[in-house]
Amino acid sequence: MKAGSAEPVVDEAWRQGTVVAICGIDGSGKSTLATSLAQALERLDVKVTLTRQPTDYYRNDRNVRHYHDEGDSPMWEEGLALLSACDRLLHLRTEVIPALNEGGVVISDRFLHATHAIFRARGVDGRWLSVINQYCPPPHICVLLDCPTNVARERIERRGGHIRLEERSSAALEAIRRSYLKIVPADAVVLDATATPEMLLRDVLNAVQPIVLGRATAR
Repeated sequence: MKAGSAEPVVDEAWRQGTVVAICGIDGSGKSTLATSLAQALERLDVKVTLTRQPTDYYRNDRNVRHYHDEGDSPMWEEGLALLSACDRLLHLRTEVIPALNEGGVVISDRFLHATHAIFRARGVDGRWLSVINQYCPPPHICVLLDCPTNVARERIERRGGHIRLEERSSAALEAIRRSYLKIVPADAVVLDATATPEMLLRDVLNAVQPIVLGRATAR
């Protein structure tokens, strides 16, 4: 049986539910804010799916792991971008679309804008990135946690564990940060990542809640 075309299936799902993307450089607090926002919306009886991109399909690929550890890969950057786009389609079909079709809210730690910010900072052409990711619409709400590079690096070092090569470089993190600021849409919710978790949750909830509830009412 044929898998079918992604476009009509994705478009219908985007009409049924709401995607909230939490973006920012590593160490900006994306995961913490995404979890807090999910819990706050659930208290309002909103059905929430908390997820992340890329998935482990991409993260555990040996070429990706080698790049993160050594700074290079048997693949060119474009090859890694293609792996990322494939991972995104898999994620859409298996997790995002089923949740949206039920009228739910998907909160994703990183989404489409992360691919553009990261790979453009590595020198990959943005127009080509748009082509290979054309079947993933932008999120309904984009939240950018803008974090100074020195603060992000301090947080990364404090959390310990495995630190990717890109995270060890202030220049690489700053390039990604500036890339984010260039490519996020004009209606993105841009927050100062140095604010307290309570302030960040308050501000993002004030921005997200009316849109989520308004879209639910419209359906």
